Amino acid sequence: MKFGPVPLTEAEGAVLAHSMQVGDGCLCKGQALDAEHVAAIQSQGIDDVIVARLDAGDVDENAAASVLAAALVPDPAAAALRVTEPLQGGLTFWPADPAWWSWMWTR
Repeated sequence: MKFGPVPLTEAEGAVLAHSMQVGDGCLCKGQALDAEHVAAIQSQGIDDVIVARLDAGDVDENAAASVLAAALVPDPAAAALRVTEPLQGGLTFWPADPAWWSWMWTR
């Protein structure tokens, strides 16, 4: 993986390393930059961004989070858990039974 600042002219297709405010919206960390994103960033007067470029054989952070979760809890239903979709390289394990929350808050 190559990580660091690049000129916007070279940023298309790279993965944004840090979330950034662009106009009225936000581009989130982990977003693969397309031409529209690059143009929006450029319209803010920004000339370069910090990105990651995956090398052959590298795994993106969301795929890595999914692999790790599956290794830790191969059968979430059997463990009475549900697993969120990966986002920005992380995911969350939640109790599958909503009654757990009621029990938790009475303690």
